[in-house]
Amino acid sequence: MPFILPFISLDWLESKNTICIYTNLTGANCFGCGITKSIVATTQFDFFRAFSYNKLVVVIAPLLLFVWLKRWFKFIKTAHNKT
Repeated sequence: MPFILPFISLDWLESKNTICIYTNLTGANCFGCGITKSIVATTQFDFFRAFSYNKLVVVIAPLLLFVWLKRWFKFIKTAHNKT
């Protein structure tokens, strides 16, 4: 899944309406608004744009990277043990 993120167009993501219930009810952004665009921008190495979408990317992106790497190494280890 994380391998397709760099190929997602940020312009396309910006053109879509939000599905955030909080934003739709109040008109204000919640703490999670923009995190998807922020993660996509990070995978495209556009860190300034990523930070402008959501400042929590400095916490979320490293955590996601850790989880993805952990699962990848677990997959490799189990695949290697089966052979």
